[in-house]
Amino acid sequence: MPTPRVSVIIPVFNGVEDLSGAIESALNQRDCETEVIVVNDGSTDGTKALIDYYGSKIIAIHQKNLGAAGLSRTRNNGVAASSGEWIAFLDHDDLWEPDKLASQLAAARRTSADIVYTNARNF
Repeated sequence: MPTPRVSVIIPVFNGVEDLSGAIESALNQRDCETEVIVVNDGSTDGTKALIDYYGSKIIAIHQKNLGAAGLSRTRNNGVAASSGEWIAFLDHDDLWEPDKLASQLAAARRTSADIVYTNARNF
């Protein structure tokens, strides 16, 4: 398998109700090789079982809850496990349009940018 172009990091704590939507939106990116890394910060609500359901489609990291250090260290643990040329963060309760990453990579190439961001749309 070629090196993924983008490593998508999804941190989660007790997010079983929304997590599958985030994972699916990351897995369904068009025209972009991705690896999806889900970092479970000690969830107690069934999140672990949902992550395990995805099996080899994602990289799963299960860690003890980090408490106050939580989100930053959880994201950093995902980055440490990544192998992509680019890193993208997706919250467990957010969704991406199917061409989000391809559009951002095109913008980065066009402008020689090191960082690319987009607007959000609430629905």
